Amino acid sequence: MKIDTSFIKKFVYILGDSVRKMPLMIFLFIFLSALDVVGIGLIAPYIALIISPEQILESSIYGSLLDAGLTDNLDSLLIILSLLLFTIFLSTCQFTRPFLYNLMQLLNELLNSM
Repeated sequence: MKIDTSFIKKFVYILGDSVRKMPLMIFLFIFLSALDVVGIGLIAPYIALIISPEQILESSIYGSLLDAGLTDNLDSLLIILSLLLFTIFLSTCQFTRPFLYNLMQLLNELLNSM
């Protein structure tokens, strides 16, 4: 199977010196996507903890948290989960800004080269 590399060569030629930013852009894209998935995945347990804390006591996740050495107090667990969610979404916002800035620079260079 022959791989056509002409597209990659054209892409590298158009980007010029900005091609050095591509590994960082790919890493940030994957990292931000994973961070979003983790944040969204934590919303359901957070809501379940607020609505019915008794159900959390019966779940296997709560047993895993106790084995990991986290608190057995539900109020503390709610605070920890709140801070974790807040930190994840704040980090996503902080990492998105440079990602979007670099993306806009790359798009601007692509459009100016045409």
